[in-house]
Formats: sequence, structure tokens, C-alpha cells
Amino acid sequence: MEQKLERVMEIIGKADEIMTSEGITKDVKTLEKELAEITGRQQNIEDYHRYSAVTSLKEIAKSALMPNPQEEHVTEEKIREVVMTFLKKSESEQGYWLKWLKMNTGCGSDYLFYPDIIGLPKATSMERIAEKIIETWKKES
Repeated sequence: MEQKLERVMEIIGKADEIMTSEGITKDVKTLEKELAEITGRQQNIEDYHRYSAVTSLKEIAKSALMPNPQEEHVTEEKIREVVMTFLKKSESEQGYWLKWLKMNTGCGSDYLFYPDIIGLPKATSMERIAEKIIETWKKES
């Protein structure tokens, strides 16, 4: 796994350099294909270029290696577990769980990062956020 991570970091880093100096080239598209072969799924390497200014290359590579979340039968307990452990996760893991929450509950990142947008106080506890997500999920199910 460590070799895969290093190779993905190398591919994304190389593509980022090319895109910064030359834009999208045939070489970038070749690197994108190689990335898809390693990760087992189609990816838009340009997405990682956009995040390179704010996220470490290692976290970007970990994100690229993460599987896509799957729709599953969720329980209140699972939602609570995801929300209560969210802040302890790495950036790449957080990205995965945000997609998972959206896919399985219909609730996006606003619930975790901007609770005031969804009617909760800004300084809301993670417990209250979990309850709000469960409440919304139940209404939409």
C-alpha cells in the first residue's frame, strides 16, 4: 500500500507541475490514465491540482486511493459513529465520510462545517449535529 501511495503522490505531483506551467497536456492525460489504473476508478486529475495549494500531496494521494462510498442500509448508530469520529479523521478520510453522509442521509458538509446554515447555532456540539442529521434523514426516508 505504501508503494501505491508513493506512486500516486508521484503521478499527482508530476501532473500538478505540468498543469501549473503548461496547462492540460497529453502528458497530463497519460498520467490521469495511469492514476485510474492504480486506483481502479476514473478520476479527474485536474481536481487534485485545484486542492494542491491547501492540502498536502500525501492527503491528496490518500484521497485518490480511497474507494467511492457506497449506498448502504444505515442506522442511527452508524450516523452517530460517523459524526462523532469525524473530527478525528484525516482530511482524506473526512472527504470520504462527507460523501458517504451525503449519499446515505442526504446531508452535506454544511451540517458539519456550517451548522448555522441549517438552523443550528455555530458552536453546536457534534452530538447535536448527529441528531439533526438523523432527524433530516428520517424525514427524507
